[in-house]
Amino acid sequence: MLKKLLTTCIRPKQDDRIFIISIEKYSKFAFSLHEILLAKNFNPAIFIVPSDKKGFSISTKLIKPIIGKSDIIISLADNYCSFTDFSENSSLSEKRFINLHEISEKSLQRIFSIERNIVAGKSRKVADILSIGKTVKIYSGNGTELHLSIIKSKGLAVIGDASNPGQSTSVPYGFCRINAVSKSASGKLYITDSFTGIGMITDNVKLNITEGKIKRIFGNEGAEKIRNLVKYNSTPLRDVLCVGVGTHPNAKFTGMAFEDKCVEGVVHITIGHKKSKSYSIIKPHKFDIVIRNATLKVDSMTLVKDGVLQV
Repeated sequence: MLKKLLTTCIRPKQDDRIFIISIEKYSKFAFSLHEILLAKNFNPAIFIVPSDKKGFSISTKLIKPIIGKSDIIISLADNYCSFTDFSENSSLSEKRFINLHEISEKSLQRIFSIERNIVAGKSRKVADILSIGKTVKIYSGNGTELHLSIIKSKGLAVIGDASNPGQSTSVPYGFCRINAVSKSASGKLYITDSFTGIGMITDNVKLNITEGKIKRIFGNEGAEKIRNLVKYNSTPLRDVLCVGVGTHPNAKFTGMAFEDKCVEGVVHITIGHKKSKSYSIIKPHKFDIVIRNATLKVDSMTLVKDGVLQV
C-alpha cells in the first residue's frame, strides 16, 4: 500500500529531495517507506520523533533547515499531533506535503481500493456546492442543531493529490471542507460518535455554541476528556473553524476520526484556533467532531440527508 501511496498521491521525480518525519508510533511505516524509496534510487532523509501522551514538539532550528532543502515532506502523525503548521506554507515554498494520519494497513487498503479520480470527482462536486453557498445548517436525530455562515468561503476537496509543487494533502483522503465565517456558528452539538484524540465518545456530550465558540461542555467522562483536550495549548481550542462532508465510498467508520470523516455522507465539524502560518513547533491545534446520520443543508439545498450524500 505504501507503493500505491507513492504512485497515486506523490509521484516523485528522480531529482526530488524527500524528507520523512514520523512519530515513534508509526516508525514501522516510515522505515518501510524509506526502504521503498531507497530501492527506487532516491536518498530520503528520515527523522523519528519520540512521542508521549502530551504530544511532542520539534525545535525550529532542527527542522526548518531540513524542510528548506526538501522538495517533498511526508509526515506520519497520530491523533494528537499534526504537521499542518508546516503544510500551510507549501503553496509559498513550492514544496509538497503529504500528511498521513492514524494510518494502518487496513485503512490504506480501504482508501486505495477505489480509483482516486472517482473520489476526486465527487469531492470536487461537493466542494463546488459548498463554495456557492452562504449558510450551512446541520441537524441530527440526537438533538444537534447548528447554524453557521460560509459566505465568501471556498470549498476545499481533499483528494490525495500532492504530485505537483505547492500541493499538500492528507491520507486518509476523500472529504470536503469549508471555513466557517468567524463568530457565525451557533446552536447545540451532541457528540455520540468519534472525536480526534479520543476516539469514540460513549456517553452523550453536549456542546453549547455561541458566536462561533464553544461556551459550555456538558456530560460525564467524554466531556471531561474534551475539556482537557481543548485547553491543551495556552490558547483554548474552542472556535468553530470549518464544516466538512465525507465523500469516500469505501472508507469505514472505525472510531478513528481521520478515516471516519471520509466516510461518504458523514459530516464533521472542526474546532480549534487559528494557528501561526510558520515553521512552528508541532502541537495539536484543531480537532474533528464526527457526526453520523446527520442532515446538512447548504442554503435551501439538502446536501446530506440522514447520513446519505445527495449528489
